[in-house]
Amino acid sequence: MQDTSDPIRVLYCDDDTEMLSTVGTYLFWYGLFVDCIGDSSQAAELTESNGYDALIISYWSYPADCMEVCKKIRSAPSGNRISILVIAPEDLEAWQYRELKENNIYFMTKFRGPEKWFGKIKAMVRNTRKDLESA
Repeated sequence: MQDTSDPIRVLYCDDDTEMLSTVGTYLFWYGLFVDCIGDSSQAAELTESNGYDALIISYWSYPADCMEVCKKIRSAPSGNRISILVIAPEDLEAWQYRELKENNIYFMTKFRGPEKWFGKIKAMVRNTRKDLESA
């Protein structure tokens, strides 16, 4: 059965330019529409104005703090319709996980294969986009 749903639109924010380029390319190859930015201070505004399905943001983002960006998105009128995935090079501390969970934010270590990234994004977005439920 062919997938007739709209493509998943992703904003990927990471100040690691090599990772940004590589992962952005892989996700594009998997059929996602991906915009990549290195400046986390733009992420909240872009998610609000461009209708993204998901935001991927580095926990150690710069110049804006990752959790401040995520909380700003969640407080916006459409903030609960976007899936947020926070990535970091290694696992977080328990208090950091708790903060993510309290704000309905997913987590993944960033050094995973592209199929893991794609699977995680598709599963997250499936929770907010009903047209992807059977895809």
